[in-house]
Amino acid sequence: MKHAHTVTLLPFPRDDEIFVRRVRSLLEELDGAADAAPERLETLLRREYPSAVVQPREGLGALDGTNEAWYVYRDGGAIRHATADPASAPLSRTS
Repeated sequence: MKHAHTVTLLPFPRDDEIFVRRVRSLLEELDGAADAAPERLETLLRREYPSAVVQPREGLGALDGTNEAWYVYRDGGAIRHATADPASAPLSRTS
């Protein structure tokens, strides 16, 4: 997914079509806004997905030569624990 300001969205899980559509919709709403930043998208997503995390891709992650990219995690990270209930996942970020 591309943002008008050449931001590529990398949503996880990719197979959750409802989540991916919602991320795209919220980013479109933010397009052109002064606060169109990963933090703002995360704030909006957390209204519906309390464990959502949006993180800009760091330099080493951009080895493919693309422009700015944001990882968008529905469950707080790329790996979801099989026993975890997404609704009860912690809101904190892990490094």
